[in-house]
Order: sequence, then structure tokens, then C-alpha cells
Amino acid sequence: MTDLEMSASGLRPKRDLITLAGESDPAAGATRLDIDLADKLPAPAAAKLRALRDEVEILRAAHMTPYRNLQEQSKLRENILSRIAELQSRERLADDHPLVLKERQNVEILTAKIKSLQAEYVSRSEKTQPLARAVARCERYLEDIRNPSGITLALAAPAPKITRSSDIPTEIEKLRVKITRLIDERESVKNSPLPSADAKKIVAGFVNRLAAHGRPDIFPTLEAGQEPMLSLDERAQLPGMTRAPVDAIGMIAWLFRDKMIEQFNSLIDEENDDASSLSPEDRQTRLVGIDRELLALERTEETLIELAREHLQQIPRRESSDVRALLGIEGPAPRED
Repeated sequence: MTDLEMSASGLRPKRDLITLAGESDPAAGATRLDIDLADKLPAPAAAKLRALRDEVEILRAAHMTPYRNLQEQSKLRENILSRIAELQSRERLADDHPLVLKERQNVEILTAKIKSLQAEYVSRSEKTQPLARAVARCERYLEDIRNPSGITLALAAPAPKITRSSDIPTEIEKLRVKITRLIDERESVKNSPLPSADAKKIVAGFVNRLAAHGRPDIFPTLEAGQEPMLSLDERAQLPGMTRAPVDAIGMIAWLFRDKMIEQFNSLIDEENDDASSLSPEDRQTRLVGIDRELLALERTEETLIELAREHLQQIPRRESSDVRALLGIEGPAPRED
């Protein structure tokens, strides 16, 4: 399943309504209670989500005109091509016959129109889809919310000092440069390697577990004069085997524990990147700080976009912008895609 459905008019949110959990199956005769997802939001945020939905529908309607024209012109061209084939097959007209030449000229004119309409349709679709996807992410965020009371209105983000309306796009562009840098930094922090000291602790624990499992049982020898009992590797037992094989790796780890750890540590020393490494705790702290700063910038970005609209300037929204910035709310972070 996807969050968007494709129609002739473009991408649209999968659904705007949800059925309350626990309701009976309407097919069984019970009453189904549907609610608008926007009803989970504080009133101003709900009004904004509905306005964004309306904007998406207006944009779709705008690019339906070239879509319908494209269909009409394509059908007309097909009819003319069929007419040319009929002239040449039934009436035996040559390629250079005036009627054939005239119809081919009409085909060329229609082909040029179709290319123009295709470009117009694609252009309008590209303007619609980012906002449609952003609205769909808002819907999905609200579907994920288990406790609507945890959503509250956020304070409006302060906008940079604007001297002229023409400065608004410039300020937004500056913000987006900072936002892009933060997103890149977040990705770098998220993928930062583990410090070699932490990696060596993991290796030591791993080898110790292998050695503990591979340690032979000496009690049969001490108590009954029998041979020691070697540890078995149940995970390596295949269908048809009467018993599991001996845990050879565990036995080696038990015999040469220190040497194994030393060899693993040598590999870590060769491959580590301690200069860019972060411990799990430091990584989480950095990510929380970046996310907080990123959300603040995105709130300011949305404030400026709304200010631009007041000056009759249309600034496209980034479809990856945080839902909470878009709707002006405080709440849990959206789940990552």
C-alpha cells in the first residue's frame, strides 16, 4: 500500500477519514462512524490542513485542463492517421497526393500541440505533487497518533526582519541552505562509526560468549573417569543428523580466547575511523539537538511562506518539511519513512 493514489488528476492522499477503532462491521448492519483526521488537531491547525487539501484540489483541477486537451488532441491525431491509411489502402492515393500531404501536415501540427500539452501537464503536475505528498504525510502522521491530546499548538516562529516583500524569497532561500546543511549533518551523525574502544568491548563480549559456550564439560572425567564432554552446536544440526556437531568455533575461542580478541582488536585498529566516530549516547544527543534546530528553522520557513502568500507570492513548500512545522503544532516526531 502507498500513502498516495494515482488518478488522472495526479497524486491524492490515500484517505482523509478514519474509522474509529472498535466499531462494528458496517456490512453486518452496524453504524459506521467516520471522522475527519483533521479533527484530531487544534482548531487553527485543522483549518490549515483543510486549506492545504483544498489547495491540492485546486492545483489538480488546473492541470486537468491540459490533460483533457491532451486526450482530445491525441484522439484527433489517431483519427487522421486512420484517415491517411484509408486514403492509401482503399482509394490507392500515393504519398505525394495533395489529400495525403494535407492530412500529414495536420498530423505534424497536432503532434506539436500534443508535445506542448504534455509539457504543460507535466509542469502543472510537478507543482501539485510535492504539496499532495506533504498533505498525505500530514494524514499519515495523524493516523499514527495514538493520543490526540498530546498535540498542542506551537508558538508562531519569529520571522527574520523583512524590509520589502521581494526579500521574502531571498530569506527563504537562505533558510533552506541552512536546512539542507542540517539534514546532511544529521545523516552524517546518524551514520557515524562506533569508537574503536566501544567496538573492542563488543568484540570481547562476543569472544567470551563463544568461549563460554565452547567450554567442554570436565565433570564426566572427574566423576566417572570418562572422556570430557564437548559442547555441541545445536544451530548447525541439519535434518537427518542424529545429533548436533561439536561447537568447533566455541572450542577454538575457549582455547585461544586472548589471541582471538587480540586479532579482532588488530582489525579494529586497522579499520577504525575514530576521528568521526560517536558513541551511541553522543550520537543520540547530537541527533536530538539537530532535530530541535531543524524543526525551529522549518517553523520559520513556514512562517515566511505564509507571509509571502499575504504579499501574493507563491513559494512552493518542501515536501520533506516536518509535519509539525507545516501545521504549526507541538507533538511527537513523525516516524521516518
